[in-house]
Amino acid sequence: MQNIKKYSTPDLALSTTLFTLNFQPVSIDRSDSKKVKFIFKKNKDLIIAIEKFWAGKLLVEPVKFYQCLKLLKGRIYNHD
Repeated sequence: MQNIKKYSTPDLALSTTLFTLNFQPVSIDRSDSKKVKFIFKKNKDLIIAIEKFWAGKLLVEPVKFYQCLKLLKGRIYNHD
């Protein structure tokens, strides 16, 4: 994974939206004790989705969004 370009964000709403759109987080950065960062593989489609997110031009299915939110929160709080 060292040669892969990465995008990281501490924003849970953005991370959940990306996950809902089938962008899988490749890891979680826990180096800051106050917040985590979700790491995604950076590519053109991911950047387009992020731009649309910040422009308010994305729609996601609400039930899937909620399920993805629960999964990401589980990854945050259930690390060993």
